[in-house]
Amino acid sequence: MNYITLPSSLEDFHNYKTEIVTTASNRELYLLHGQLKEAEEDSLCPHCGG
Repeated sequence: MNYITLPSSLEDFHNYKTEIVTTASNRELYLLHGQLKEAEEDSLCPHCGG
């Protein structure tokens, strides 16, 4: 069995779907779909929130 460990900096990431996809170089990749909830003070850009 394979396990995925996410970095602690993604502790507010909520995964709702995981897929195993094949990349262009023919490797398997775990593709995580979800939402990252960030605090406003963590934004880098005061204009767009990015």
